[in-house]
This record gives sequence, C-alpha cells and structure tokens, in this order.
Amino acid sequence: MQGVPRALPLSSFERFAERARGERLAGFALAKTITFDFPEERLALFPGEELRGVHSRGMTRFRELDASEESRTEVAAAGCGERASLLDVKAELARRLLAPCTLCALECRVDRTKGPAGACGLGPGLSRYLDFVHEGEEPEISPTHAILLSGCNYRCAYCSEWEHVDAPARDPRATEDELARSIEARRERGAASLSWIGGDPGVSLPGILLVLARARTSVPVVWNSNMHSTGEVRDLLEGIADAYVADWKHGNDACARAVARAPAHLETVRAAIARASREAFTIVRHLVLPGHVACCTLPVLAEIARD
Repeated sequence: MQGVPRALPLSSFERFAERARGERLAGFALAKTITFDFPEERLALFPGEELRGVHSRGMTRFRELDASEESRTEVAAAGCGERASLLDVKAELARRLLAPCTLCALECRVDRTKGPAGACGLGPGLSRYLDFVHEGEEPEISPTHAILLSGCNYRCAYCSEWEHVDAPARDPRATEDELARSIEARRERGAASLSWIGGDPGVSLPGILLVLARARTSVPVVWNSNMHSTGEVRDLLEGIADAYVADWKHGNDACARAVARAPAHLETVRAAIARASREAFTIVRHLVLPGHVACCTLPVLAEIARD
C-alpha cells in the first residue's frame, strides 16, 4: 500500500538485543520449535547424507521463522516432545564428528568417544572450570553468563589458562542437566546472554548442544572463539550462535604456527569470521602481543578496516 512505510530489517545487533531482552526467541530455542515427523530415537539410524538433508530442510524453515513474527513465541519447556527437533538433528550431526574427530580445523581424526585424545585433549563429555555471571565483557553482551570450557585446539605461548588447556581431564566433567539448570538460574537472575568460551568451544559442540536441548529458557548464545573451525561446525552453529566474539590472534601463518601451533590460521579464521558476520552479531577482538605489532596487529587491523 502506498503511504505505509515498510519496516526496515533488523540489524544483527538489534536482533541480538531483542533476544537478550526476551522479546524474541534465541536461536537454539527457536530451533526446538521446528520438528520432524519422526522421534528423536530414530536420528542415530539415519545415513549421514540423509541426516544432512533433514538439517538443510530444517534450516530453511528456521530462516523463514526467524525473519517472521513467529520467532517471538514462548519456548517449549524442554524440547518438543516425542518429535525430533532441529536442535536434536544438530546434536546428532555434531556427535558424529567425534569419531573420527573433525570438530576443529586441526582435524585430528582420532576417536574421542573412547576417551581423551587429539590436540584438545578431550573425550566425548563436557568439562568446565568456571561458571559465573561476567560483568566485564563487551557492553553489548553484558552481563553474560560465562561458561569457560576445558581443553583447547591451540597451544598459545601466552595462554593465561594453561592448566585447563594442558590437562583438561583435571577439571570435573559437567552433566548436561547440571549446566542446563545453571543456565536457567543465571537467566532468571538477569543474565543478558550465555557465553560459551574456548579456545574454540566447537571442540565441545556435541555436549553444548545437548545442554541447550535440556535448558528450559531462552537466552542468546555468544560464541567466544579463536574461530579455528571447520565448515561442518559452522553449518551446525548457524541458528545456534546469536553472536560471536571472535579472537583474531595472528596476522600471518608463520606467527600462528610458532606462537600458537595453529596451522592454516589466516585462511581458516578469515572464512569463519566472514561467515559469522553474515549470520550473527559479531565482535572481533585482537590481543596485542609484544614483538608482534608489525607482523600481526597492523595486518589484522587493516583487514578488519577493509571489511
């Protein structure tokens, strides 16, 4: 109709802010409302290509709902009953990436279902060493419920959390129900967001998705990561990560290999951040390291400015 102004599409931050205020479902909560005509128990029987097709169809529906007013409905109590949800499909696809493990760009291809293994030193479960409401993160996402996960795919010489990276098995394993209840309690007490913090939380993606499936609340997910991820993991994160805090650590591959033992750093991180910024509100951070201003800091800042 002429004379009736058309509403402009929400920016990625505006959409995140609505989710933080509880005015729109967080991505994982919306994914619970998208269901299929078979029970969750059947997911393990699907061949890989068929299950990826189910995921693709679910994501088409997700994008349609997310762009509509239907994404403002109430979250289901703890999933969607006997019918498998899009979140359940994502969790099953993530579980299959454990053996051989391709949950990060290192692609160790070890069998993590049999116990701690690979560069991250993790098994199939989920371990966290800190769980608190963080008031000191970027103001756009604060106060955020910060869950700091054990294990990492990097080995940074400057790591401040080395004991939890070098020997993650020392940290007690957390159950999905325990973390789900913590998420509910922190949200009820005013947390604006939920931050999964690595290294790269993607190495713990199967456990994270199971936790979110059990959470009886809606809170936007912040993916705080070194972004050294694979395309398969990025596909599963679409619709789950409502915001990214991306740590772009190095400005060239030589420094990344020498300082963090991270191969193919630039190619991998560039692609991951580019996709994240298309799909969600994204903050890019860079830590200035002594002796690495010319080789790392200035090139990273130049690339961010171009984008």
